[in-house]
Amino acid sequence: RLLSLLLDQFLIYRSGGGGGGLSMLHMMQQLQQGQQQMGDQIQQMLNDMAGQRLSGDQRERLEQMARQQQQHRDQLQQLMEQGMEDGTLDAQLQSQLQRIAEQMEEAARELQSGRVTRRTEQRQQQILERLLQAEESINLRGK
Repeated sequence: RLLSLLLDQFLIYRSGGGGGGLSMLHMMQQLQQGQQQMGDQIQQMLNDMAGQRLSGDQRERLEQMARQQQQHRDQLQQLMEQGMEDGTLDAQLQSQLQRIAEQMEEAARELQSGRVTRRTEQRQQQILERLLQAEESINLRGK
């Protein structure tokens, strides 16, 4: 759902179509929305688990969430590549986004392994906060 929307928007942005294309800023906002949903799902999962072992359904949900997180990371990587190609991102912002991508990778590994803790939830919050900071940086640059 969200990934499909993001990829469609990325392709429009990259091709320059759609009335001048969608801005990187708009795409970043979509990514933030996906991360917010991911954080909400992790919080719900932690509440459901309440210190108990994972059920088969819960493990399946975690694996799906890990795939979603990896897709978010891949989307961010594509945005970074495009931003460097078209000059939308400077080296500082590129570095900031790379750190976010690394956190997304770590979160995906935690989800895949079933090691979901409050630390995972905090990591998701940090990812979201850093995406918001990156958005602010892009906004200040007028891109």
